[in-house]
Amino acid sequence: MLTALEYAALGFETFHDDVLAPLIIEERSPLTASVYQCHERIQPEHAQKMAFTEVPLGWRWGPVWSTAWFQLKGEIPQSMRGRPLSLQFSSGTEALLWNEGVPYQGFDPYHHHASLKPTHEKEVSFLIEAACNRPLGASLFWWEHQEEHQRWKEEQPGRLEYAELQVRNETIERLCRTWLFAVRLMRTASDNSNLIHKLERGLRDLKREILGAESTQQIENILPKAEALLSEGSKSATQCVAIGHAHIDTAWLWPLSETRRKCLRTFATQLRNIERFPSFHFLCSQPLQYAYIEEENPQLFQEITKQVHAGRWEPFGAMWIEPDANIPSGESLIRQILHGTHYFKDKFGDAAPQTALYLPDTFGFPASLPQICRLAGLKTFITNKMAWSETNRFPHVTFRWRGIDGTDVLTHFTPGHNYNSSIQPQDFVDAEDRLLKSDGTRCTLWLQPYGWGDGGGGPDPEQISNAQLGAIAADLPHVASYSATRFCEELHKECGETNDQPIWDGELYLELHRGTYTTHARLKASNRKAERELREIEALAIATRSTHPDIPQELEPWLDTAWKTVLLNQFHDILPGSSIKEVYDEAHEQMDHVHLECAQRIDEGLRRIAGEVDTQGMQRPVMTWNPSSSTRSGVIKTDAGDRFIEHVPAMGIQVVDLAEEVTLQNPVQASQYSLNNGLVGMTIDDTGQVTELTHFDRNVPLLEPSNALVLYTDRPRRWQAWDIDRDYVDHQILQNHPAERITLLEQSELRGVIEYEKTIGASSRIIQRYILDAGSPVIRIETHLDWHEEHMLLRALFTPDIRARSATFGIQFGSIERPTHVNTSWEKAAFEVPGHLWMDLSEPGSGFAVLDDGSRIGRSCRENQLGLSLVRATNFPDPTADQGIHEFAYGLMPHEGDWRKAQVPNEAESFGNQLRTIPVGAGAPGSIRSPWNITPIDSDSTGIEIAACKPALDGNGIILRLVELHGAKRTLKMPLPDGIQQVQDVDLRERTCQIPGLHHADNSVAISLKPYQIRTLRLL
Repeated sequence: MLTALEYAALGFETFHDDVLAPLIIEERSPLTASVYQCHERIQPEHAQKMAFTEVPLGWRWGPVWSTAWFQLKGEIPQSMRGRPLSLQFSSGTEALLWNEGVPYQGFDPYHHHASLKPTHEKEVSFLIEAACNRPLGASLFWWEHQEEHQRWKEEQPGRLEYAELQVRNETIERLCRTWLFAVRLMRTASDNSNLIHKLERGLRDLKREILGAESTQQIENILPKAEALLSEGSKSATQCVAIGHAHIDTAWLWPLSETRRKCLRTFATQLRNIERFPSFHFLCSQPLQYAYIEEENPQLFQEITKQVHAGRWEPFGAMWIEPDANIPSGESLIRQILHGTHYFKDKFGDAAPQTALYLPDTFGFPASLPQICRLAGLKTFITNKMAWSETNRFPHVTFRWRGIDGTDVLTHFTPGHNYNSSIQPQDFVDAEDRLLKSDGTRCTLWLQPYGWGDGGGGPDPEQISNAQLGAIAADLPHVASYSATRFCEELHKECGETNDQPIWDGELYLELHRGTYTTHARLKASNRKAERELREIEALAIATRSTHPDIPQELEPWLDTAWKTVLLNQFHDILPGSSIKEVYDEAHEQMDHVHLECAQRIDEGLRRIAGEVDTQGMQRPVMTWNPSSSTRSGVIKTDAGDRFIEHVPAMGIQVVDLAEEVTLQNPVQASQYSLNNGLVGMTIDDTGQVTELTHFDRNVPLLEPSNALVLYTDRPRRWQAWDIDRDYVDHQILQNHPAERITLLEQSELRGVIEYEKTIGASSRIIQRYILDAGSPVIRIETHLDWHEEHMLLRALFTPDIRARSATFGIQFGSIERPTHVNTSWEKAAFEVPGHLWMDLSEPGSGFAVLDDGSRIGRSCRENQLGLSLVRATNFPDPTADQGIHEFAYGLMPHEGDWRKAQVPNEAESFGNQLRTIPVGAGAPGSIRSPWNITPIDSDSTGIEIAACKPALDGNGIILRLVELHGAKRTLKMPLPDGIQQVQDVDLRERTCQIPGLHHADNSVAISLKPYQIRTLRLL
């Protein structure tokens, strides 16, 4: 039963709909519509030359993803000439009004009107490009009405719904918005509050006055009274900065080609809003989307540039796109910032300073990100999606987020919990309530982006009006509209300069969307491969700079394009696996092209080096390149067979003479069921599972067979591609049936290989090879999986007899410890977590690590059982996700001591960076051994990552990026490479800075590193 005040609010809404709203349109004139349809995307000048066919209102069109070009024509009645006009149009889809070859205004379910300048012309003509898709593509969600589901299954889901000119009374329109805002504010109040009674009485008085009015002019005069009613009283305790925003997913439920059109539509619409509303400010991140506009329509880009310099349009956020943050490498996150900030600086100069990282929709963040932010000059981090956590409420709105190295960054979780907000009164009330419950009055400033998003569109006039009305409305926060950059400055003044802010130490783990660590595993593998290849190409270009000084400069345009392709496909709905099939078809095509070109350039780089190495006195020289960050030994393949090679330097080469004999101290011993190389050994049973594990002939107890493959029924409640639900472990099927065959494939003193094959699930087959090389501490498991399951998750489990209250997981630029127990709801919620390259369980004296090739991100550790998620089988939004062939590798590494003593991070990096070998001609000139020789003063070279060795972005010198991986203070001594005279500290944007701990001495430099420190150097 409705209360009296609820009844009154309902009556006021009906009064608006029946009495006020019809007064908005003073005059209308229909337009005739003609159409030209096509599947391809063409330019307006091309479309205008086509044959158009007249169609009536209600005309249906399609299919999905096709295009309809509409020509609208009509005569302007004499009474409408010289007056401000509005074009109302709807194709039942997204559409764009073009004006002399420039996008003018977007149309979608939330934007139906385009404001036009007055004209005295008798006739009018418009050209509109309509795309047969919704703002969220053509995929339908569970919450949408069944009629909408049925419509978008039809062959012709488009509808020509409106096509007319209107004269709209803007004063009445403002009155209508003010009236509705007051009614909605009234609904936020409790029944016994002064606010609700004040508004109820005031609206009744205004209603009587409106009903008694004898002219439209008299009703217009009521607007100031309505605004005065709204503003009567005092403001609440907090300060909201409301800024227009259009979150455009760079790809998701639509392909990249449609993203380009979304950007044209959205950006054109917001330029019109800037013209129409003097106080309106618009924020848009993702430089890639600006680059799309620059390519698609330079004139529109010029309009945007003008508004950027006027301070009305804000390029904000720092990264090239809004990427996933859990899956890319640390170096990729740096390149996102480097390319993003460089683009904004190049196009907008000082009008677009990048001082904050803005990732509103990303699915959690690694504990290395605060240091990356600060080293890139980004003092503030702003996000939103953490509010989606389904188990625990994050305790802060504004706080200091502390990373694994101890670096803090001032962080703000927008308390409105919606970067696509319509900024209704309830949104203000709810956001303020969350802020006060979390932070009290410690920090009262908060940010609220608003506008239609995900599929773009941005703010509509009603939302802009809501922001303006919020600024005057009593009982709501103080509301201002200005730039996000200024917001960050004000936030630091109020909250960031003192030490009394709460600290969150460690990762920001989203308690949702855990399936994104695994879905579309092939693209994740492709991303990791490309990251490694590009790193190698850059380093190889530097290695021969003295003899080929033009190579780095010649490579730069290609590297720029290749890196931007990789960065694009790290977008937070591409790399996580949550997009439609068309997105992945294009992503794989792009990435395969990158791999093809990378292979060619790596080969060219190695051949350049091979032509310069010193092989004097060698009969059959062969050169080996080690792309890893630490010196290593291993088995290489040559034309003359396998060979054991020792001490190949980090990111360097070793040349050996195959004519020389090599004697192994511990040759590999292999049988059909066992492998042993004197360092590690294993035995498998007839199912293919590891039943015995040894380290230096000492048994490593296993409580259960390791590399146990388990299938789980995987039916998330809502978000299929995104989620793994916590109860997935209740529905498991152990794949412990006997293998169909177990074969000893290779048996030599250098290598042993056991291969088994069997069925998995209902329709899949797996082939796994256990590989053990001489001198290797890791048993490698190479996997070929032909996957054809539905709604299933495949994981590998490892259960050593180790007692540890926490497990250590590799992450970008370091590691993190996570509890193995579930004492708290926070620990229980982290049943599937992201990780990079390795995870480890250790107790005093011994440990066990699982390494992987970087393509598998999802993992777990409960009690003493480590789990690695291998592949999923979801069918929304891509029904073909993960079906087919997968090839990947992971490894078992029993060890002495903890993970630091066992050099697990370096072994894990080497696991995914195989040695490369190339024959060289005997007697070749030169004397190249390694591009770098980085050795610590006080210990060996383990625990250091060479994250990048690349040409400087500005062409001035070489950029070398080092990372400390053990969480320990270190000092490195680096002999200066040939031709290098000076070493300078630079930040991640390659700007000179001063960091303590860099000392020149003779022909070397001493570099101090703090725990997990990222240090970037310019070598000149």
